[in-house]
Amino acid sequence: MGDLIPFRKRRKKWTKAKDYGADDYGKVLPTSRWRGSGPQRRSHWSAWKPWLGLMVLLSVWSALDHYWLKEPPLKGTPQQVVLQFHRCGQGRGPNCVLDGDTFIMAQRHIRITGIDAPEIGAKARCPAEAAQAERAANELLRLLNQGPFTLQSAADGLRDEYGRELMTVTRAAPPQDIAKALIASGTVRAYDYGARQPWC
Repeated sequence: MGDLIPFRKRRKKWTKAKDYGADDYGKVLPTSRWRGSGPQRRSHWSAWKPWLGLMVLLSVWSALDHYWLKEPPLKGTPQQVVLQFHRCGQGRGPNCVLDGDTFIMAQRHIRITGIDAPEIGAKARCPAEAAQAERAANELLRLLNQGPFTLQSAADGLRDEYGRELMTVTRAAPPQDIAKALIASGTVRAYDYGARQPWC
């Protein structure tokens, strides 16, 4: 029988010594030499598979949220808006004012062009800025709720670095530019996308 090892079968064939890492002379090699790196690679791959699956799921969800779940940006002709707004907050509905230059319509975040409002809440750099931000947000809420208004995209689908749609907001009767009205109220500043001035 030579190098056959009794009482061990492999698919109805006798197991040979070389199947256990023996060389041509019958000497059994150290485990580190005949096992190779295959099983180790497989174990590492098994450990990474759940994380890779999670990364794929997160990537798919991000794409769905960015391209399909959100409403498409307003393009082309101006859109007439007839809605009542309130301040944003938990459980307060989809149409709300976030701060002095931003409001939300369903999934759409609108950033009014031409103005800079102070940061609100925890983003404020000092109590004076936080107080001014509250006044600006309340003034924007008052202006939006005065009646129907028109949204016009600054350019088709143009957004800022935070994903907000850049819009002008005007009212036909009486004629009114919301950005100019906010500037006149003293709660926001005119802004041409240059350096921002501090509020503190």
